[in-house]
Amino acid sequence: MKTSKILLLLIASWTANLHASEAEPIYIEEAKLLLNITTEQSQQGNILAYRCEKCPAETISINENTLFYKDGRPTTPEEFGLKIDWQGSIFYLPGTPNVATEVFVE
Repeated sequence: MKTSKILLLLIASWTANLHASEAEPIYIEEAKLLLNITTEQSQQGNILAYRCEKCPAETISINENTLFYKDGRPTTPEEFGLKIDWQGSIFYLPGTPNVATEVFVE
């Protein structure tokens, strides 16, 4: 009996993780983006996204898998220079924390 309960719990956990990893990205369009990115050892940091002028900021993490585009072309965070304030759009996966998959800046 104990073995079947453990097996059932493992299957339920695996199924929950499978569905969690298939989450659809959320899209924020035409937002003010404040970038705080480090690339010393690996790409990490966060983005504060403001959907509107009076809206609270949404914090979205970035990692080594986050893709960046500047003016429609693939780029790296190093090419942003010291500028942190951008206008753009962002795709992210909901979670704790939210994680950016793609960031588009103008």
